[in-house]
Amino acid sequence: MRIAVTADVHLVAGDDGHPERLAALRNILEQLPTLEIDRLIIAGDLFDRDLQGYGEFETLCNAFPDISIEIIPGNHDPSLAPDHLLTANITVYSEPQLVDRDGRQLLFVPYAGGTKMGEVIDRFRGELSAGRWILVGHGNYGGGLSTPHPHEPGVYMPLSRRDIDHFEPALVLLGHIHVPTTQPPVHYPGSPCGLDISETGPRRFLILDTDSGSVTSQPIQSEVVFLAERFVILPAEDEAERLRTEIARRIATWPIAPEMRDRVRVRIDAVGYCENREKIRDVLQQGFAEFQCHDGAPRLNHLQVDQNPQLIALAGRVRDEIDRVDWNWSDDEPEREDALLAALAILYRTESAS
Repeated sequence: MRIAVTADVHLVAGDDGHPERLAALRNILEQLPTLEIDRLIIAGDLFDRDLQGYGEFETLCNAFPDISIEIIPGNHDPSLAPDHLLTANITVYSEPQLVDRDGRQLLFVPYAGGTKMGEVIDRFRGELSAGRWILVGHGNYGGGLSTPHPHEPGVYMPLSRRDIDHFEPALVLLGHIHVPTTQPPVHYPGSPCGLDISETGPRRFLILDTDSGSVTSQPIQSEVVFLAERFVILPAEDEAERLRTEIARRIATWPIAPEMRDRVRVRIDAVGYCENREKIRDVLQQGFAEFQCHDGAPRLNHLQVDQNPQLIALAGRVRDEIDRVDWNWSDDEPEREDALLAALAILYRTESAS
């Protein structure tokens, strides 16, 4: 059996909501019949807040009566209960429950504030087949994954590496982290549509194969794809041409299929120093002309003017030295732009823009 998995849809009811989020969920459901999948798990935060209208979601589910949809509440919709959603193909697990799917145990653990996930798993310890069962929950994994979203600081229903070693699940499928993230055996599908400009890049849902216990990714054709680009500008005679080249290089590396390019909404930042701010603005607008700018125009708040020839020459030498460094480091290390900004802050005796 193959089962689709998503999470953190954060639906908002009404005309003033975010229709692109419902559209992303619809795209998942539309893909499932062609993939010969008839079951979808939503691992928490289906709704952006508790006790809201459910009509739009129910209408969508009614359009796919042959797909069974299994839902657990998350920290945004913790009061979601089975009697809230009346569509026949929906099941809500508001209490922890162990179910069998084609000979594979799935333990559904809905979000519960002030509770650790390991405490809930321990209640089922005698029933779980070590190395065979699969956890479906909503919360933070403490083995190295943390919440990247600034609106949800803190830790929610934590799962520790010790819990995984102790209870031996074959797989862990979690909601709560909005960015698609994998650290085996833990998999976060991520939100099917980025919720705001901080959640960049294309989106996916997961496909669980209960026979092999494996997980694969399937792309989502979301209506909006958020991206963000920051350019560190140094004053030089060729600064505009350098910027044009860099814009083209960045766009070429975007992991966006050709048919998705018209859905890109990009935030553009320019920081550092230049001789002509107007020229930099024009180059940025021209370079990204085929895409929608998230803020209406490139942001140049931290781009300053410098016409001091000695500082310009020194800044160029600093850039050349930084360019000689191999920047293929781990995620926790500074990027080239971070090092360049820090060096410029020292050179110009200003605070580094972030």
